[in-house]
Amino acid sequence: MEEHKARITGTTVNSVLPIGTSVTALAPVITHNGAAISPESGTAQDFSSPVTYTVTATDGTIEKHTVTVKVLNDEEMANANLSVLKVKKGKLQPALNDSIKDYLDAPIPFSDSSNPAYNDKQSNSIKADPEILIATITINGVAVENAEEYLISNLAVGPNNITIKVTSADKTKTNTYSVTMYRAIPIFKTGAGYYSGINPLEDGATQRGVSWPNPRFNKNGDETVTDLMTGLIWKTSNFKGNFEDAVKNSFDDGYRLPNLREMRSLANYSSGVNDYLSGVFSNYDKNNVYWTSTHSIADKGNGYYFNFKNNISSTYGKETGYYYWQIKGESKNLPTTGQTYTELDGDDGKLQKCVVWPTPRFYKDTSGAIVDNMTSLMWFQTQNFSKKWSQYNYAGLLNNFTKAINESETVNYGFYDWEIPNVNEIETLSNFGEEDILWLKNSPVGLFDVRKEDGVKNVIAIWTSTNDPGDSDYVYCYDASLQVITKHQKTGLGDLLPVRQAKIINY
Repeated sequence: MEEHKARITGTTVNSVLPIGTSVTALAPVITHNGAAISPESGTAQDFSSPVTYTVTATDGTIEKHTVTVKVLNDEEMANANLSVLKVKKGKLQPALNDSIKDYLDAPIPFSDSSNPAYNDKQSNSIKADPEILIATITINGVAVENAEEYLISNLAVGPNNITIKVTSADKTKTNTYSVTMYRAIPIFKTGAGYYSGINPLEDGATQRGVSWPNPRFNKNGDETVTDLMTGLIWKTSNFKGNFEDAVKNSFDDGYRLPNLREMRSLANYSSGVNDYLSGVFSNYDKNNVYWTSTHSIADKGNGYYFNFKNNISSTYGKETGYYYWQIKGESKNLPTTGQTYTELDGDDGKLQKCVVWPTPRFYKDTSGAIVDNMTSLMWFQTQNFSKKWSQYNYAGLLNNFTKAINESETVNYGFYDWEIPNVNEIETLSNFGEEDILWLKNSPVGLFDVRKEDGVKNVIAIWTSTNDPGDSDYVYCYDASLQVITKHQKTGLGDLLPVRQAKIINY
């Protein structure tokens, strides 16, 4: 005898049966936790009309359940659509629609821990239910009960492809749904230490981010080291040349010149700045400036460099002789730079190394704030929270956060835990395939209302919470034109772009 399960919603029970099934003498098996049920389980009933079952509890109270049986027609027998597709973590984008078969589930936090580590694991689960109860489902090739939770363990950073196949009751049709579960990239700690009494929201006080491995590097015995945090292998000796020399001379035997994000991954914003690298690289000198393989899109005669003395980046003429390191491998937890422009084999745009971005990259939360699918960070939609373009000095930041942003629902989207972004958080907004921060405002993103210049065409500096450990008068800021981290005097003026962690749990 063929068995079929029913779907229970409250006190209503619905069952569907294959075409041609007689419903005049069905004997349903009913499991309950009461003292008695009437009619009794297993007793034949005529389900041409709904049948009411009365369950009596051990305390004598009763509850009535109405059971309806429907026999499918030809069209329903061939239905292979989903009626429910739910994810536990992140947001399904777009919402389930019969005409759409490909979905993004993001952002899934890198870690569920309040103090995440670089090697933390992450999992997620999914529930799928077909429109027709007796249709069948597989997830990643495994048969799964309809509407039951299916666990996906050990998610990789970035995209994880989940395939759901729904086969119709008559086995004539199969619909395939794809869900890309995107585990957010880890945003590592900056290394900043605590600066007592300055600002409780500053980077050194909150020390947000994913912790580094200790030790950070493994010496391989062949004049290379492996960065255990990023997975990249670095040659321990540096070289010197112009931009083209750096790219060409590095592109050999699996090695290459690091892109800007790979280079920045070495930066340490502690009081020792990058002195820790002296025990890693054989001829390290923190006074050296290093080429990256990333071009300036605004001025293609320039390339991006990184200065280890002060942890700032900028662009300069490609004919300049700077130092460079060579790396190989591909990090599984750093995002690509976004650059696609290429001039040379081995440059950033040619290789496009690291973790690909999700599509779409951002979405607007119901609150109006913007969520980054790549990082799980939530951002203000604009740099001006007071409905006008206003700038503040560093001392004014705390006042604005405590007395306005984290106190007033009229400006804070209903959240009270906004932070000043640190250097690593705000740098994730950079797209080095575009000229400046206005990529966030223009198509295809079009969600942010940001600016790169003020009314007199001065480039905007956006405050970070990371202090310059070598000069208490300076703090790091984000250059809205070059999309890099630079420094700014605390007495100067800058914009605000508050950030918080978005955590979306659905069931």
